[in-house]
Amino acid sequence: ATHLSADTKDLESLHGHILAVGYTVERAVVCQDEAINSQVYEAPVRSIVTFLEHPHTMVVGAASTAVAEVARVVPLPLPDPKTGSLLDPGVLDVVTKLLDNITSTKLTSKVKERSCRAIGMLCLSDKFTYRQEIIDFFLSNVKEIKDVEIQLSVGEALVCCVLGPLSPLRQDLWTGIKSSSMSSFDPEPVCEALLQRLLSNVLPTPHPHARQSCCMWLLAVLKHCNSLKALKQHLMDLQRGFMDLLSENNDIVQDVASKGLALVYESGDVDSRSSLVNVLVDQLTVGRRSVSQVTKDTKLFEEGTLGKAPTGGNLSTYQELCSLASDLNQPDLIYKFMHLANHNAIWNSKKGAAFGFSTIAKAAGEQLTAHLPKILPRLYRYQFDPTPKIQQSM
Repeated sequence: ATHLSADTKDLESLHGHILAVGYTVERAVVCQDEAINSQVYEAPVRSIVTFLEHPHTMVVGAASTAVAEVARVVPLPLPDPKTGSLLDPGVLDVVTKLLDNITSTKLTSKVKERSCRAIGMLCLSDKFTYRQEIIDFFLSNVKEIKDVEIQLSVGEALVCCVLGPLSPLRQDLWTGIKSSSMSSFDPEPVCEALLQRLLSNVLPTPHPHARQSCCMWLLAVLKHCNSLKALKQHLMDLQRGFMDLLSENNDIVQDVASKGLALVYESGDVDSRSSLVNVLVDQLTVGRRSVSQVTKDTKLFEEGTLGKAPTGGNLSTYQELCSLASDLNQPDLIYKFMHLANHNAIWNSKKGAAFGFSTIAKAAGEQLTAHLPKILPRLYRYQFDPTPKIQQSM
């Protein structure tokens, strides 16, 4: 720890020293089964934390990784409340800085992903008291998180918030032996509250980044928390949510939603499995989709689909289409655009259903057999649809 100085000009050496300290503390704690006195590693951890606000991204990334490794196995040896300075930090100062780094425009995606992991590892401590603040932060900034990799990393952090010390990440990564420390942590209330907010508040939001993030976060919680009673009680809600997301005009969202449906199918009972197959068949053959709220920023078409407005602007959101109709003095034009958008949405719905079928076809072979006479002719015709994406998905 004596080599950890902010004045060091050899950044690669500093990067290596920070990581070495983090992994050394982690090994020392694990090998002594958490019996080591926290005073032994308090000074090194305090040194590591100061580098979370270093001007060089490489150093910030190393500090985030080191904090994550220590926090994965033991609570940070810091006071709980906020002090306002990383030179003499509290746990809340570390949380606040890591969250700020995730939404920073100056840091690279890799560093932001490591910050997400550090946030998740902090939640593994039985004594950690800021889970709710972390969930509130991510859900309130859902529209600002645009990068797919960061969305996935946030999903993993939310899973850590839910599972806490019961997470399998608490085990020794070298031996696979789980931590012997006992925990009274109950993940059920956290899981219930998170699912309620994702399904009721975030999912209905028409913003594309919010819906993409929500889709990935729901998949992460479903995948890693499927043994929890709170999640099993929301399986039908999750099914409806993923079915709705299949209609998004976004290949990534459709693919993730189809994986979510496959997990819902595997987690459900006989009745819910049959219901899922019936709804998928209906969506594929009829093109039904749930009614969603339209705001001025709702994206009805991908950019370039309708070309450009006479002024050179885009024609993709509801507000832009209304402006064009007004400029041309043809208010009825907006109804034609909306009809076209609805047609586009129906095809997205069918394309999404095809994604869904591709993931559960093997598992649901017997239940699909009864629907084959209805499905196969349509699938065959859709292979020759003029829209390349429809052809590909079918």
